[in-house]
Amino acid sequence: MTVGEDQISLVIASPAGGTRAAEGNELANGRGRDPDGSTIEIAFVNNMPDSAFEETERQFIGLLESAAREIGEITVRFSRYSLPGLQRSAAIEQRFARDYSPVDHIYGGRPDGLIVTGTEPLTDDLRTESYWEPLTELITWAEG
Repeated sequence: MTVGEDQISLVIASPAGGTRAAEGNELANGRGRDPDGSTIEIAFVNNMPDSAFEETERQFIGLLESAAREIGEITVRFSRYSLPGLQRSAAIEQRFARDYSPVDHIYGGRPDGLIVTGTEPLTDDLRTESYWEPLTELITWAEG
């Protein structure tokens, strides 16, 4: 697939398994890589505080879309995941329910890339943070 002005270069996956193009209302079918290698899978775990949550997501989507267009002949499939244990507002919880999958869903596949954003610690010792165990499990999985 050649990526042009009117073709999909970034596909955003939904937790229900459907996908949508970052631009327009076109739908893409399937999950994972195409047999010809023209699709790469990026898993995104957004741990940013609520105040920066949506802007961080927009920035990464913009960077990936720009890179996909520049490289050409590639589609980036962008899947969003959430770590348990972070305090969230009702609005962000609604976004999680609609657009994000629990982080343990990532373990069933092997994305080509993993982006994990940070958050401000609330305790003096990171090991006592509510998200510490799921985060270390994710890191261990990514290293394996």
